[in-house]
Amino acid sequence: MANVASGWIGRRAGLRFPMASGLLVAGVGFWLLRHLGATSSYESILAGMIVIPAGIGLAVPLMTSALLSSVPRSRAGIASGVLNTMRQAGGGMGVALFGALMARQGLPGVQTALTVASALLLCGAVIAALGVRRLHDSADRLSAASRLAPAAARRC
Repeated sequence: MANVASGWIGRRAGLRFPMASGLLVAGVGFWLLRHLGATSSYESILAGMIVIPAGIGLAVPLMTSALLSSVPRSRAGIASGVLNTMRQAGGGMGVALFGALMARQGLPGVQTALTVASALLLCGAVIAALGVRRLHDSADRLSAASRLAPAAARRC
């Protein structure tokens, strides 16, 4: 549900704050799971399992919008491909590291992985808050570039 609402939220609030908030919320979800144990009840993990997808669902579509609005339209396909490649590679590395920690350390490894995931999402939230330009700035630049491109093409 959060990914459906993220477009509406992003149009009204911009990309920066909702993206950072989504990453922060997901980090809180991982933090809530860091005490996961062999006897943990379903109820004890439910909050984290609800909060994580809510945060990621809010942040990821806005990240895609931020990236695609920062490149010329003629490069949008390349940018999208690079984004998805990096997303898949990062996910694969994360699963491999999580599995290695779990295999080597068992439950303490899982707890470490959840804590590290929480910290990385917090770092991502800070980067999003400080480094993402406002969408309308990029959109205005792209709009101006698209108006100039047909005129430049006619001159050639």
